[in-house]
Amino acid sequence: MPMGPGPLGFAYFVAVKLTGYTVAAVVLKKAYHVSNHGSLKVGAIRTIIGLGAGLAYGGAGCFSFPNPRQLVQMRLPTSTWPVCYLFESPSGCS
Repeated sequence: MPMGPGPLGFAYFVAVKLTGYTVAAVVLKKAYHVSNHGSLKVGAIRTIIGLGAGLAYGGAGCFSFPNPRQLVQMRLPTSTWPVCYLFESPSGCS
């Protein structure tokens, strides 16, 4: 289990994810030259989306026999959607 045993392990897991996504948001804000969303807000949104997708994937029993195609199908939208809707115009996302 990536989060380790117990609630404290889960808290560490979430903290590391939130930190990484927040730092990535700082880099993306500079690359896209936008400042309409705070980096912490973007990091929190991405963390919540990722946790929700991971819990749904794990709840479906997919961790027992992970299929690389399923992992890509899950990771691609959860990674591109926040960038598209928070840094680009939503009308340009497809």
